[in-house]
Amino acid sequence: TNPDPQEKVWLDWVELDYGLDLTADEDALAFLIKPQAEGANVRLADFSSRPIVMDITNPASLVLFLGDQQVHQDGSDWLFTPQDLTVARRYLAVTDGKLRTPGSPTLYDKLDFTTLRHQNHQADYIVITADTLLPAARDLATIHAREVRAGLQRDTLVTTVDEIYEEFSGGVANPFAIRAFLRWAYENRPAPADSVLVVLFGDGDYDYRNLSGLSRMLVPTIQVDGSSEISSRTVDDAFVYLDSIPVSSPLPDMGIGRITVLTLEEATAAVEAVRTYMVNPEPGPWRQRVLLAADDPQRPNDRETSFIIESDGYARMLPPYLQLEKIYLTEYAAVRDPATNTVVKPDATADLISSVNQGVTLINYVGHGSATQWAQEQLLVMDRDQVLLHPGKRMAVWFAGTCTWGRFDQLQTSSMSEVLTTGGDSVAIAVISAVRAVYASANFRFIKDLFAETFPGREPSPLRIGQILQRVKMGSLSDEKFHLFGDPALLIAFPRNSLTLNTITPDTLKVLGTASYSGTTAGGAVTAGECLVTVLDAPRRVRRTYQTKSGSIDTIAYTLPGAPIFRGAVTVAADTFQGRFIIPKDISYSYSDSAAIIAYAWSDQQGSLLEQIGYRNDLIIRGTEDIQDNTGPLITIYQDSRPVVSGDVLTEEAQVEVELKDPLGINLTGEVGHAVRVWVDDESAAQVMDPLFLYKCDSYTTGGFPYQFDPDLSGRHEFSVEAWDGANNKAITTLTLHLTLDEELDVSDLFNFPNPFSDDTEFVYTLSVPADVTITIYTLNGVKVKILEDFTGQAGFQRLWWGGRDEFGDQIANGAYLYHFRAATLDDQAVTRWGRLARLR
Repeated sequence: TNPDPQEKVWLDWVELDYGLDLTADEDALAFLIKPQAEGANVRLADFSSRPIVMDITNPASLVLFLGDQQVHQDGSDWLFTPQDLTVARRYLAVTDGKLRTPGSPTLYDKLDFTTLRHQNHQADYIVITADTLLPAARDLATIHAREVRAGLQRDTLVTTVDEIYEEFSGGVANPFAIRAFLRWAYENRPAPADSVLVVLFGDGDYDYRNLSGLSRMLVPTIQVDGSSEISSRTVDDAFVYLDSIPVSSPLPDMGIGRITVLTLEEATAAVEAVRTYMVNPEPGPWRQRVLLAADDPQRPNDRETSFIIESDGYARMLPPYLQLEKIYLTEYAAVRDPATNTVVKPDATADLISSVNQGVTLINYVGHGSATQWAQEQLLVMDRDQVLLHPGKRMAVWFAGTCTWGRFDQLQTSSMSEVLTTGGDSVAIAVISAVRAVYASANFRFIKDLFAETFPGREPSPLRIGQILQRVKMGSLSDEKFHLFGDPALLIAFPRNSLTLNTITPDTLKVLGTASYSGTTAGGAVTAGECLVTVLDAPRRVRRTYQTKSGSIDTIAYTLPGAPIFRGAVTVAADTFQGRFIIPKDISYSYSDSAAIIAYAWSDQQGSLLEQIGYRNDLIIRGTEDIQDNTGPLITIYQDSRPVVSGDVLTEEAQVEVELKDPLGINLTGEVGHAVRVWVDDESAAQVMDPLFLYKCDSYTTGGFPYQFDPDLSGRHEFSVEAWDGANNKAITTLTLHLTLDEELDVSDLFNFPNPFSDDTEFVYTLSVPADVTITIYTLNGVKVKILEDFTGQAGFQRLWWGGRDEFGDQIANGAYLYHFRAATLDDQAVTRWGRLARLR
């Protein structure tokens, strides 16, 4: 029925009915008998003696068949006569020798059941882990007990599943013992007990008894069996259903999260990520950024506009001072992947990866998905993209309104929610996602409620993320599927204290005109430090078209955030700050909406990050200043504060700083054809660098961005930078650079010019790494004439001038000479060369 001949149809499953000989395997056989209209005998083969047959249809009420009337011999086989064939029944046949008997009991004398049941129980942060992870679990508790700032500290308790089993299930590995322990803690802790947070510190799966032999479970799960994929699920919330009054829709009585680590190494890395986020955070613009991603209306179903409509609704719930980015798949071109013959949108993936690596506080996706992928168009794919995500300390909280992205309880496999939150290079500090399939309407309702609790009254919640999730849960089947992967005691890293933007002058701004602003942090904690100021164009209302499966054209309308006009820092001193910016030509010229300015101030005082944020959206832009300027920006490239020029050598993983300077500022709006771009050799592979550009502190005309070369590049390459000023004047700079893959000393392009020379000459050479250079001039008889030295130690293309005089300052005679070139590094590498030169006057 699909009109597109390029689309593939995939077969989900096939059901086959066939006869099967009931043959025992090592004197054991399990089998099913479907309903029969008449009585029947069942032939059982390959048993060494009379089998015992058990009806196991109801495991809680086994029925044994032992007599000759039910089981009798027929030659080498045995015939079994079932008693009731009106319904399908399951049976197990085994010989007497296969039945197990209890082993010898072990007496535990004088067990102490007060290790966990102590009377002075005050803990509001409980970590449940395995013995192998205990050192990291204790370190995690230490963070929340002593290292976080005052007001966030908690009373902690760390225990293991084995300790819980000993006290609450008689040593039996029963997951419900964990709930019994938490119920005791709930009932015996001073109020309010609902503020307690629980960490399940260790991975889990559905096979808590390891019947498969493949389980790597450290902290068990509670599985709820259902009749379908929709109703079956794992439910960590079930550990904290603690109220003694049973209800049909239970609510969690504690906040709970799981950190799905398997090894002590993974656990240690996860704890260090929490320490970085809560104790040693990195300040900067990432702490005020939110990214919303949404699936398109086309694939796999038709006219699914609700993903984008819902995402736009979430945007309206955000604090207005947060900087919003949207990755809606309708904004990106579709490309057919020849390898898989599927439609993908690689530019959307590139933008998502770039945003994650720059840093963002919160990411939300709503759309189709699986345990390892977002969207049929492969917006995010675990195996392909996880190695490309490197946010460093700028780890985001991720919400995912999609199916099974958190399916952590499978054997020998991991979901993407687990991969992002564990390992040595954590990408996400926490993820909230579903462990099973969830209907779209339930996804929308849950994510909407999650945003409402995260931003009550359009302000960041003071609650921890585990408490936020606890409040969202309403007891429905779908709610139980959403799990927190991460520490429930995390406080999402939004700035929460306000500052004031006092003045914006002039009242009406003009294109290419200079605007001034001032503000104060009075009443807040930031008395001195820096303030990042971002000026944004008015939001844009857009209408996009798309083709339905029937071939008709449909439309969808939504809002895109305003483009950046300015992004730079100013100094905060004595509670005040001020600065200027220039309005570029490439603005939306909206007469219905105003531009906005956001100011984010921070300082680090005695190891504690202090933050304030303020916002105004009343910037009116009308008209254009009459300015004549036809010159593009000045582009300069630096490495370690040294200008980079053509011919320089850069080592593996070299990073340079690109500086752009123009009296009319730099165009950062990202308009088509006017972006700041860089490329190596191939302009068609250019990267847009506008999101990374930042004006220098207290400047509105000079700024820059870092650029990291691909570590796999080597040899000579053309490195190009293109930029536009506020009046849309373009400039391009291209440098020829030599990229080397190692730190070994090498010398190339060594010669002197002119040669022969009359008055003076210049030695030129290229060093692969910084080195000290000595050039010694000799006569052909070996008499030393002159020593030239360059101890500046710079890599790349170098020059060393010689005026043709000897060590005594006298002019050397005409004739041929030899020179000995020697370069040496601080780690005792050395390279020598010999050459000829001649003096001719």
